[in-house]
Amino acid sequence: MKGKNGIILLMAICCASCEGDKIDQSLEKTQFHINALISKSETKMTDDTWINGDAIGIYTKKSEETLSSGGLKSNVKYINGNGATFLPAKEGEAIQLPSEGDNIDFIGYYPYQEKIDDFSYAVDVSNQTNQAAIDLLFSDNETNRSAENTDVKMIFKHQLSRIILQISAEDPEMDLSGLQATMTNAARKASFSLNDATLSAPTATGDIPFNVAADGKTAVAIVLPDNDLSDNLLILVIDQIEYKYSLSLSTKIKTFEKGCKYTYMITLNEKEKTITVDVNSSIDTWTEGPSETVALDPSDKPVIPTIGDGSEENPYTVSDAKSRQGGTDVWVKGYIVGCFNGSVKKFINTAEGAAASNLALADSPAETAAANTLPVELKSGKIRTALNLVDHPENFKKEVMVEGDLEKYFSLPGIKSLSAYKFVK
Repeated sequence: MKGKNGIILLMAICCASCEGDKIDQSLEKTQFHINALISKSETKMTDDTWINGDAIGIYTKKSEETLSSGGLKSNVKYINGNGATFLPAKEGEAIQLPSEGDNIDFIGYYPYQEKIDDFSYAVDVSNQTNQAAIDLLFSDNETNRSAENTDVKMIFKHQLSRIILQISAEDPEMDLSGLQATMTNAARKASFSLNDATLSAPTATGDIPFNVAADGKTAVAIVLPDNDLSDNLLILVIDQIEYKYSLSLSTKIKTFEKGCKYTYMITLNEKEKTITVDVNSSIDTWTEGPSETVALDPSDKPVIPTIGDGSEENPYTVSDAKSRQGGTDVWVKGYIVGCFNGSVKKFINTAEGAAASNLALADSPAETAAANTLPVELKSGKIRTALNLVDHPENFKKEVMVEGDLEKYFSLPGIKSLSAYKFVK
């Protein structure tokens, strides 16, 4: 699917018979032939049609009950095959009424996930490359269905927020290609309850990179709803010049609501001047939002753009991690250049005399200054056993990636509570 706003699914399933076989008419009356129709009154996020292969997940349950392990149908996969038609991914899994004839409710979501535990859908917006694959839609409007009416209309609605940056330059000849855009300290992971349509508190935070168009004039991100934007920054980098906008400066836009699209109209002026950010919260046909205009100065010092976003595919550098403290469940890549023996003043830039409880990572294997390193906490367990320099002096100056939470350690910006690691070959 290319992103969708409100989507109406007209549920009905065709029952094919082999040549010469008779169709069981009593069974046919309890089955649902499924076609997915998109309401013409709704505006889709990027396109107006399903894509061949789009998959939704459907649960059914007895009316007035909650989802449970003893439910009627669990996470049945339906796939778009042609136009508006959706069919079961596996033969024989077509949804029908239970034999006892109880009325049933339908729960649906997109995009499909193979494994869902305890009716909790894993939400991860860390990777913005394929935004249709992270744009969570949910439907629970169809209840108390019976064999008397097998046409089921499911209305799917957005559960996340969409942020759009429309970027221009004061100089119309300025080339914006190569521009990078990031939102800092954003929620990256959470879980969504298919029982009551609620999102959990974030389970991971960090930078979210925008998906930037090749010409640099548009940048888009799908993000988790947030009722407090005071710690978030928008950072744009072009030609080694960094522009920052703190969302705490907004006087009208204080939250990102689910199902809403917010558009920031940004003008980049010459470095000696200011940049103008016209903040317009537009929501297509969802909800009308506020707008505001602010003026910002670009950073005084040129910066080298980074491509790290804290994901496993694009880990933070040590420099990134030191400036983005507070992120959780993020990946950092660096060289093991030593460790600390009890305090920041006792930096050991060698494998000899090392402590097993921590490491020091740096962007360069030749780094010798403690202030330029990232202290890494190694709690007792498999990760300490594999990485520490006491047992593995051969790890000295090896490049490694670690996953954990960015917080102070030995009075320096550091990383603690490691959950995974891998050496960079």
